[in-house]
Amino acid sequence: MARQSSKRILRERRLELSAAREMSILGWLVVAAFIGFCVWGIYLVCSSWYGPGIVFLVLCLICWQGTILRNQRFARLVAARNSESICDFARSFDCSKTDTVLIRAVYETVQEKMGPPLVYLRAGDRLLDDLELDDEDLDEIFIDAAKLCNLSIVSTESNPLYDKVITVRDVVEFLRHQPTLQTTV
Repeated sequence: MARQSSKRILRERRLELSAAREMSILGWLVVAAFIGFCVWGIYLVCSSWYGPGIVFLVLCLICWQGTILRNQRFARLVAARNSESICDFARSFDCSKTDTVLIRAVYETVQEKMGPPLVYLRAGDRLLDDLELDDEDLDEIFIDAAKLCNLSIVSTESNPLYDKVITVRDVVEFLRHQPTLQTTV
C-alpha cells in the first residue's frame, strides 16, 4: 500500500468534517433577536434613535481601528517570514517521533483560526501573545486537529502537557500524547 501525503490525508478528512460547521437558521434567528433586543434597549434608554445610531457608530469605529492595528502587526510578521513555509515548521520537529499528518493538521488548523493575512508559523510562536488567539480558539484547535488526526480528546487531564500549552510546538506535543481512536471499517 502506497503512503499518502499528509496534505492529501488532511484534505480528505476536512471534506468529511466540513458539513457539520455551518450555523443553522435557528442560530441566526437567535443572533438577530439578540441584536434587536439590544437596539430596542438602547432606544428605550435614550428615547430617540440617535442613541442606538451613536452606539453603533462608536462600536464600528472601535472594531475598525482594532482590525487595522491587527492587520498591520500581522503584515509585519508576514514580511519578516516571507521566505518561510510549512517545511521550515515541520523541520523543527523530530519526524521519527511525531507524525507528519499531526504536524500539518496543527499548522493548518492554527492558520485557519488566525484568519487572514496568512502568517507562516514557527514552532515557538506563543498562541495567546504572538498569534492573538483566545481560549476558545485553542479549544477549537485541539478539537479540530484531533479529529483530523483521529485522536481522542477524552481525558486530556491525564496528558503530561495538560494546562501547559503555550506555543504551537506545545499543541503538537500535547496531541502527540493523546491516544488514537479506534477506527471501524
